[in-house]
Amino acid sequence: MAKFEFVKIADGSVLDYSTPSVVCEKTVIAKVKVPLWTGVGERIPLAELANAGLQLRYVPDQSAARVEYEKITKLYNADSVFPTRVTELKAFYDELGVAYTATTEMIEEALNVKFPDDVEAKTTYYARFNAALLNVKINYQAASRAAGEDFVDDFTVYRDFPALVKWLPGTYEESEIPAVRHEEIITTPEREQEAKDEMAHDAELAEQAAQAAQEQ
Repeated sequence: MAKFEFVKIADGSVLDYSTPSVVCEKTVIAKVKVPLWTGVGERIPLAELANAGLQLRYVPDQSAARVEYEKITKLYNADSVFPTRVTELKAFYDELGVAYTATTEMIEEALNVKFPDDVEAKTTYYARFNAALLNVKINYQAASRAAGEDFVDDFTVYRDFPALVKWLPGTYEESEIPAVRHEEIITTPEREQEAKDEMAHDAELAEQAAQAAQEQ
C-alpha cells in the first residue's frame, strides 16, 4: 500500500508516519522532543521536519496498469506455450468481430450472423472456438502454477483475456509499458500534494475495480 514515512537525515533510519514526536539536538545542545503533529492532526511543514532531522519519503504503490503488465508478463515467461494459445483464441474473436470482453451471448449472436443458415458449420466453428478457449484455460493454470501463483478459475480467464491480448509478446512498443513508480524524498509542498492526489486516485480506482468485480 502506498504510504509516507519519515526518514532520519543523519542515518537514513525510518520512522512510521504516525510517529507523534522525535528526539533531536537543538542549538542549545540539548535533546528535546519535537512534536511532528499539531493538536488538530496536521503534520508540521517540511522545513520543520528538516530542522528535526527528518525527511519525508513517499513509498508509492505501482499503478494498476503496471501491476497488470507485470502479472501478465510473469505468466507468459512462466509458460512458453501460453502466448500461442492466447493468439489462437484471439484469432476467433477477431474473425467474429467481437470485443475481447464479449459475453457468451455476444459470441453466440456473432456466430448466428456468421452462419445464419448453416447449423453444421456453426456447430463445428463453435467447437473449435471452445477448444481454443479450453487450451487458454489449461495454459493459464499451468503458467500460474509455474509462476507460483494461486489456482485460477474460469472467471479469471475471462476477466484477464483483454489484458492477455494487450500484452502478447511482440505486439506492443516498449514506450507502451507502464513506468515503474520509485520511492522518493518529498522536498516541496507541491510534490507532497501531488503524491497525496496520486494515492487518492489509486484508492478510487481500486474501489471501482472491487465494485466491478462484485457486480460480475
